[in-house]
Amino acid sequence: MSYYTIPTNNNGYAWQPEAVTNNNILTQSNIMSNWKYRQYMQNNGKQIMKYNTMSAIYSSGNNPYLNDFNKQSDTPYLFSSIHDTSKPVNRNNSDLKTSYLEKEQLASRMVSPYISTNNFK
Repeated sequence: MSYYTIPTNNNGYAWQPEAVTNNNILTQSNIMSNWKYRQYMQNNGKQIMKYNTMSAIYSSGNNPYLNDFNKQSDTPYLFSSIHDTSKPVNRNNSDLKTSYLEKEQLASRMVSPYISTNNFK
């Protein structure tokens, strides 16, 4: 499988008006007649189609040729309960996260079970 890249100008943008692109092709290829232009289009049609396809993909931001298959998924770690103190492997433990979890654990201890007093007569 081949990978195609879109050349960019100094500002990082690949887009320019079609008339400018067409004039650049005419001057670089020394095209002076309609016949030469037609010959150029017929001989370079595949490259032009590839360029146009990759330009559309590049401008849409959805590149199917980008290899993201080896990227690890960033699924959150699922604790078994609010009192689970296990340390997940390869997870960042920030002071903000630790503080939040401690606050939630303390708040969960404030709940007491309900004891019915109607059973005593």
